[in-house]
Amino acid sequence: MKKIILSLASLLICVLTTLGQNANYVFISADVKSPSSVTIMLKTYAQKKKEVDKEAKIAALKIIMFDGLESTIYNDPLLKQGPTAMDENPTYFLDLFTNKLPYYVKLTRMLTEFNKAEQGEKSTLYSVEVNYIQLKKDLERSKITSQLTNSSSQPSIMVIPYVKQGEDLRTILEADANKRVVLTKIKEAFDAKGCSTIDFVAKLKAIESGNVFNMDNQSDIKSQIIDMSGADIYVEAEILCSQKSVSGQQKPESNVKIVITAYDAATGMSLSNKIGESGVFYTDDISRLAVKAIEKCADEFLHVMQEKFTEAKQNGNSVMIQIGVNEYSEINLGAKIGTQSMRLQDEIILWIEEHAYNGAYHLQGVTSTKMIIDNMKIPPMNPLTGAAYSINRFEMDLYKFLTSLGLDCTSDTRGNTIYITIN
Repeated sequence: MKKIILSLASLLICVLTTLGQNANYVFISADVKSPSSVTIMLKTYAQKKKEVDKEAKIAALKIIMFDGLESTIYNDPLLKQGPTAMDENPTYFLDLFTNKLPYYVKLTRMLTEFNKAEQGEKSTLYSVEVNYIQLKKDLERSKITSQLTNSSSQPSIMVIPYVKQGEDLRTILEADANKRVVLTKIKEAFDAKGCSTIDFVAKLKAIESGNVFNMDNQSDIKSQIIDMSGADIYVEAEILCSQKSVSGQQKPESNVKIVITAYDAATGMSLSNKIGESGVFYTDDISRLAVKAIEKCADEFLHVMQEKFTEAKQNGNSVMIQIGVNEYSEINLGAKIGTQSMRLQDEIILWIEEHAYNGAYHLQGVTSTKMIIDNMKIPPMNPLTGAAYSINRFEMDLYKFLTSLGLDCTSDTRGNTIYITIN
């Protein structure tokens, strides 16, 4: 019986080898239009013309799984073990390459004729469009997750001081030496835990020297600093230092308390919050107390923050969209529009479906004058650039789409809600 099982396994591997023996390929480039639409330009080699189309499809999947799409958000391969994963899971890959290709390959274009190549083989240039997300999901469903490349990446963090109403984020540290010390110690504590941090003071000076601030509103200044920092997460630190003289003591009775809250820079969503307190000591060494305070809460704070950030990266960030029609508008959501004469509400829904991360969105309701999408997942990363995909960037893309239909619109974002008005 054991020999029969070994023979069957060997046979499967041989079949896989036969399927792939002529599927030599060269990756040229990739264009990521959306998480569900990745177009790969490749050159494939095959000895028979009737095989070349299938070999191009197989090559596209192999590039995604084993090589990665260079210079895109999907630079890392899906399977960290590379082609050896086929030897370990021959049944799965045989089924994938023989039966499942139509599920994941959306479109195949032969861009050159079946030309003669060196050594008697034929080379052909192809463009292959693949549903990346569905392929990844199938690998997970099929229990090949142990071989998936770790998709959780460590975010970059910038620690900023908490400011009360009327205080200036740009000058608050200059006025309080203790806060400067504590803020530095919080950053150093995160560095010691292996976090990637961005220096708030250095970034602030660089931005100020470039004279790029264009508004005086404190919330807008804060947004500009966060946007220009490139941080994935900003940690707001409220720093409370107390010192008082005590009779009979040479040094003051001192205590440092910090309240830290982490926010997703793209959405403003709270990720983690903790309070750390040094305890009371007779000392004037505020930096030492700051270290005690942050050490009491840093581990749990960072663990929860990373967990929620990774979850958002895997599942997408949540936004709410409210689209309304101005009472004086000559158009409503039921009006036919565009070259296909579709209803405006249908055009919007189709666009939302295409841009929702993993297709996740919920339409709460639609009338002729109002549409509410109460939950939509947007990609954590811009699929075209690999940069963090903020709600503001998504709002811009939605606005551009609506204006491309010839609509006069206004838009606004508050928190994680986008408001669109059609005039």
